[in-house]
Amino acid sequence: MKLKRWVVDSFTDCGIETLCMYTFPLDSPYHSLQGALQATIEASNIAIAQQAQASTQITLHEYTAFCTLQCGPKLQWLNLAWELRTGILSFSRLEVQMLVAQAAMQISPLSSPGDPEWHVLLGSSRFGKAILAEIDNVLISIEGNWLQIVTLQTVLLLVTQLLNFAVDEDVVDFGCAILRRAREIAFAWVLVVSKLLAEAESEETVKDF
Repeated sequence: MKLKRWVVDSFTDCGIETLCMYTFPLDSPYHSLQGALQATIEASNIAIAQQAQASTQITLHEYTAFCTLQCGPKLQWLNLAWELRTGILSFSRLEVQMLVAQAAMQISPLSSPGDPEWHVLLGSSRFGKAILAEIDNVLISIEGNWLQIVTLQTVLLLVTQLLNFAVDEDVVDFGCAILRRAREIAFAWVLVVSKLLAEAESEETVKDF
């Protein structure tokens, strides 16, 4: 009433969408790609046209994969499975984990039975087995490297979200087996780091670990 204006004239966007998204640090090479977190309706050619904004610390292949992961809301899980296979995205980066978490956990319009439309694919037995196989391969590749903790966290997020929707018993068993294996890998890493800490000869080395 003070300005004598309608709310719509003063605020073009009164939604809370941006408050429900991760924010990349200002010093991150991914900072200019913040828009990729909300690109569920943009076409992939927009990302290609804007590739000049990519940081020199990121390859063009990763830039394209990063910016197009969410292009097409119903394609996000297919894109995730593909990125697990190709390894183009740096899953050890926290920013990539944020992007994956945004795609995997973001709510969507509900279909007639009441399931989130963007995650309906997770109920498919064929897809469930396919993406779990890719995740299993990722675990094999990082098993001997405890520095891949972010990668491990990311794939665990994907598995647990898949299990929220899975109905096929074989998919559920496969997913639970992966969770058990991931737990064993994480515990083995704890033992390795504990040994390194015990052998550390300086305070700086301890801080690094």
